[in-house]
Amino acid sequence: MIEEVSWDEGLTKFLSDSYMDRPYDDENLAKIYDFFKNHFGNPRRVIYPCCYIDKTPFISFSDSAVVLLDKNEAVVNSLRSSGVNAIHGDVRDFRGKFDLVILLNPGIKSRDAMHLLKRGGFVLTDNDNGNASELLRNFRYGFLGTVNQYEEPIDMHSIRDSRRLLRENNRNLYSFFRKRF
Repeated sequence: MIEEVSWDEGLTKFLSDSYMDRPYDDENLAKIYDFFKNHFGNPRRVIYPCCYIDKTPFISFSDSAVVLLDKNEAVVNSLRSSGVNAIHGDVRDFRGKFDLVILLNPGIKSRDAMHLLKRGGFVLTDNDNGNASELLRNFRYGFLGTVNQYEEPIDMHSIRDSRRLLRENNRNLYSFFRKRF
C-alpha cells in the first residue's frame, strides 16, 4: 500500500532523506547578483520568496537586509540551521516594501509577489514558470533586458534580443524589470 502525503510532507521527507537538505549558494547566481549590483547598485532590502534552500542572495547581498521566504517549514528550518534569516510564510500574506524581488523558479505567478516591490524597485526573474513573460505583458514594469548565466563576460542583451530569447524559452536567462509606478 502506498502512503499518500501532502506536497509539504513529501518535500520534508525528501529533504531529510537526501543530500539536498543543506542550504547551498550557487556560483552562477552569485555572478548574476554581482552583475545586478554593478549595473543597478546595491539594493537596501531584498526578498526571495519561494527560495527553497538557496541562500545565495544572503551571501551575495551581504550589505543588504535580505529576507528568504518559503512556505515549507522544513526548508526554513534548514536555512535557519545554517545561520540564514529565513521566514516561514506565504508570499501572498507577507508585507513590506523591497528594492529587489527575486523570483527564480518560484512556482507562483509574478503578480502574487509584486505587492512587495516598492516603486522604482527591481525584479530579477527567470521564465521557467512564465514569470518573465507575465511581467512583459504588464505595463507597470519596465523591461530592462536579460542576461545568460553561462556567457562570459555576463552582459545585458538588447531589449529586442531579450524578447527573442525569451520566446525561444532559453532556461539560462535571467530577466530584469523595474517597477514604473
